[in-house]
Amino acid sequence: MGARSALGRGNESFLEVQIRTMTVFTECSFDRSFPPTDRNMIHPNQALQASLDQALRGFTQEASSDADMQELCSLLSELQVTSNKEEWDAVKATCRAHPLFDIIQEDPLSRRIYEKPRGYAGDARMMDLIYKSEQPRGLNDVGQRVYDFVTDRQCAHGARARKMKLAALLNKTMVECDAPEILSVACGHMREAQLLSTNRLNRARRIVAFDQDETSLAEVSRSLGDCEALSLVSGSVRRLIAGRHNLGTFDLIYSLGLYDYLEQPIAQRLTQVLFDALNPGGRLVIANYLPNESSGFMEAFLEWELIYRSKQEIMDMAGGINDGAISSKSYSEEHTGTIGFLELTKLPARAVAV
Repeated sequence: MGARSALGRGNESFLEVQIRTMTVFTECSFDRSFPPTDRNMIHPNQALQASLDQALRGFTQEASSDADMQELCSLLSELQVTSNKEEWDAVKATCRAHPLFDIIQEDPLSRRIYEKPRGYAGDARMMDLIYKSEQPRGLNDVGQRVYDFVTDRQCAHGARARKMKLAALLNKTMVECDAPEILSVACGHMREAQLLSTNRLNRARRIVAFDQDETSLAEVSRSLGDCEALSLVSGSVRRLIAGRHNLGTFDLIYSLGLYDYLEQPIAQRLTQVLFDALNPGGRLVIANYLPNESSGFMEAFLEWELIYRSKQEIMDMAGGINDGAISSKSYSEEHTGTIGFLELTKLPARAVAV
């Protein structure tokens, strides 16, 4: 399942949406020539062009650009769900050929997302910039304004709320369980754990940080170096699903950003593997982005493609698990409503024995 299929499609066509949105921009002039492949769409493409031009003026004239950028984000997300692949590719090409693209790149966060220096999207240092646990250095005025805009999107607020939600869950697990065993899958820099005191973390028997990126694991080791319970494991999801990582069993397993990149069959299989690795009474928590107003901008300008799931699709990630083994199954969202959580609890040992 791709990002657009997860969002669904509207009843309007790509042309109808752009024609309707053109009325917003009738006072704008157009002096940009269109690629030959877009000549048959010149009128609807003017709506996108006008929105790009208006957002650019907000930056170059040092005016407030947030409203114009928000208008552009809304238009791009609407086009994302109403376009076929060819049409959406043309929209992305238009965005990346526009001078606004270079303006967006003035922001180190946006540039890192687009360039992917570690070879994949959503790396842990990029998440630090979204979390604002690390501030970009040497920003000019335009770059600062872009950074402020990007990190003020609902999806960015959602990422920060997700971190806080998991920190609270970690704390709850430390309080409720005697010497719990905890696994973070695709842990990144594991900033949620750093919100707890070392004394609280050391109540755990072990905390396993699992990630494919050894650079991220090195940062976990540095930042949580006083945590005696910490264990670092370098490995891939493919090997985890294949049973080639013998990690043991856990009272809490969670994954914050991994499932946004997994197609549904793989997501379901991994969920089953992780659930099987729970101790009786253990809890599995999985986060996934919901469709949101920034998805079109993220894909068109940043080439950050996620798999956005509905509530039902998130719940369906547990489809491979025998219902008889589940004590409870629930869905929740963080307060911004941009990230959904699937929570599964395994039957306690006494229930299994019965």
